[in-house]
Amino acid sequence: MKSFLKLAIIALLMAICNTTLQAGATIVVLGSSTAAEGSGWVTKYRNYLQAEDPSHQIVNLAKGGYNTYKAMPDDFVLPEGRENHTPDTDRNITKALTYNPDVIILSFPSNDYSAGISTAEQISNYHTILDIAEQHNIKVFIATPQPTNFNANWISGLMRYMDDLKAEFEDDGIILDFWTTLANENNNLKEGYYKEDGQHLTDAGQTALFEVVRDANLLAYLGYDYQYVEPVRLRRAVYVNFGSDDAPSPWNNTLTGKVKNLLDTEGNKTNISIDGISEATADENAGTTETNTPLDMPESVSQSALYGNNPDGSVFLIKKLSNLTDYNVTLFSSVDANENSVTKFSFTSTYIECAEIDATQNATDVVKLEHLSPDANGNLTVKITASEGNVSGNYYLNAMMIEPVEKRMVALDDFGTINISFGANGIP
Repeated sequence: MKSFLKLAIIALLMAICNTTLQAGATIVVLGSSTAAEGSGWVTKYRNYLQAEDPSHQIVNLAKGGYNTYKAMPDDFVLPEGRENHTPDTDRNITKALTYNPDVIILSFPSNDYSAGISTAEQISNYHTILDIAEQHNIKVFIATPQPTNFNANWISGLMRYMDDLKAEFEDDGIILDFWTTLANENNNLKEGYYKEDGQHLTDAGQTALFEVVRDANLLAYLGYDYQYVEPVRLRRAVYVNFGSDDAPSPWNNTLTGKVKNLLDTEGNKTNISIDGISEATADENAGTTETNTPLDMPESVSQSALYGNNPDGSVFLIKKLSNLTDYNVTLFSSVDANENSVTKFSFTSTYIECAEIDATQNATDVVKLEHLSPDANGNLTVKITASEGNVSGNYYLNAMMIEPVEKRMVALDDFGTINISFGANGIP
């Protein structure tokens, strides 16, 4: 009865965890060309958030050439002389509300200034959006103007806009300071950040803006702890227990399906996390109790396992890995039963690498995948499935060890293959 109750509690905790992950947050961006750039900071931020949780959504309503009047609500009455700035009903605050956002980001770097719209008008327009957002419990963040390489009078005008914007809103904690990140000592764009027109941004400039937004941790008020921490280069092995029993140090336990800041063998925090375990539950009495493997597992690790029977398998992420090293991953699977339980592991990083292990009454075998490289976001995606020919459909994972290794100094193609040309004309 106690074992059943324990399993029920674990299943409930995992269900709660998965429900939280699936809820996600929605962000809407209103703005102009910098935000509208297809591979710009908005896309980079979307990729970053969805690497944390795929259910997060960013809706980008920005459009090149737009100023703050374009973002006003459908029923907004334009002041005299502004009749040519009619709100765009497909890209304004009214449209943004239809997505039920948690956060709205406003990014209008310079088009208000170039259109002769005063700072007082711009600030009034921002207040209009803020008032509407407040009625719907939506958090709003406002990006500052951005420097350009235009003449001194232009730069001076934009700086006046920035100073007025900060004076009005900085104490509210809603300013995203794009100017300081992009500007050099002369308040022009930094070298490498601008295109030929001296105004629009290169990928390096867009990346700099993404980092401002990322580091602002915009979703913290919703309970999402995404404060960015630079990945730490792993120096020692990390051990992970996937079963339902608490294992002693140096093992990291995954009872809730999500573990942050895994500890290495000396108890040091690594910033590495396990996240998003799906379509699997902890089986308390799955594996064998006595084992002889390189992992040197206690019974609390070897006798319990993560178990699944989904035809599509189960997936989890190993996150926040440094790209300065490769990683060797050793896996152990075991079930104390006479069934076909060959389990397949697929690791997706810069390429896909697979390995299989027969979990049936396994007490000695492990599989080791070597020189795995995390993707650009520092993630390894792990998929566990029943191997072809596994008629039971059951698959198991009891334990994992992650070890750092020096990066492999050869280039692999998308299939993990080394291609060598022996011809007279080298092929890159």
